[in-house]
Amino acid sequence: MGAVTETAGPYATAPTLAEFNAGLGVESWAARTRCAACTSTAIDRFSRIRQIHYDRCAECGFVFANPMPTDAVLADFYNSAFYNNYRVLEEQTIAAEPYFSVSAYRDLRELATWIEADRAAAILDYGCGPGSFLALLRDEFGFANVEGLELNLHSAEVARRCYGLELAPDVGALHQQSYDVIVLFETIEHLSDPDEVVATCARLLSPCGVLFVTTPSVRNIPARRFPSHCVHYTGPSHVSLFTEQALERLLSRHGLRIRRLETDANTEVLGSYLARPFYDLDFSSPRGAGDADDRLYRPTALGRALKLQPARTPGPLLGQAAKLDTFAAKALRKLFGRAYSDHLYAMAGRA
Repeated sequence: MGAVTETAGPYATAPTLAEFNAGLGVESWAARTRCAACTSTAIDRFSRIRQIHYDRCAECGFVFANPMPTDAVLADFYNSAFYNNYRVLEEQTIAAEPYFSVSAYRDLRELATWIEADRAAAILDYGCGPGSFLALLRDEFGFANVEGLELNLHSAEVARRCYGLELAPDVGALHQQSYDVIVLFETIEHLSDPDEVVATCARLLSPCGVLFVTTPSVRNIPARRFPSHCVHYTGPSHVSLFTEQALERLLSRHGLRIRRLETDANTEVLGSYLARPFYDLDFSSPRGAGDADDRLYRPTALGRALKLQPARTPGPLLGQAAKLDTFAAKALRKLFGRAYSDHLYAMAGRA
């Protein structure tokens, strides 16, 4: 692992994601031969990104780390300085923006309106991080019976200090036998075995209960064609990545049918790959207040020859090129009528 030393402030000096992954010992991990979403064995080798090998299911488009990181590797990562710096950022930001979540791709209040349940409904947020969404549901939407499950001890401390929430560390510590709403908010992509967790959620759902899933989508051109520069591939963080079809197949195998599905449109053709001659894409966790964008563009040999420095954004020239890329994506949609997705929001109930 990369060396980790504490700074004078609340943020720790942590390795970048590529540096962290350099010492993972991938060769000792166990390979998988079936798709966790649809169980197909039609698995294609896909890409190696910052030491993590990803495969892709030819049937449903599910992309997953293969071999998959071990539980020990994941425990190390999710309790590392790299990961905990995000929790520090959240706690600092919550002081000024009470329901902030670094994981949110849409406004949390808009997502809260998806939950059309009685205010006495039992709600479980599975993998709730610092509990921002749960606290919002309780404080502004009147849901009194809320509970969170979170493995990361730092996140649980933030939830306790900021919201007065006591989170369960595992399923065995939950207070109830069933829930009317279970939320997997930016969680399923982190799971080494999403099949097992969805099975658990289906078991915990009340007869008329619903499962609310939000997750990145890899049904788009950058994720499919230029994965080394797609921001969704951040293993050992993101190890299970979905398309609409893959998510539908996984849920249906556990007796759940999608009742509402929305997507955030992907608006890129090349995306960050535009920077490829000059920069490799890496990730660096927050280093201070307001540092919520964790992308890190590291100069290639050409970039170093041009005296380029590591940066959060690849510079104004490539920024202008990105505008042209967005225009090209819109033109392709109009010409061919194909819309690609960048993020998925699905509400599912019993079939």
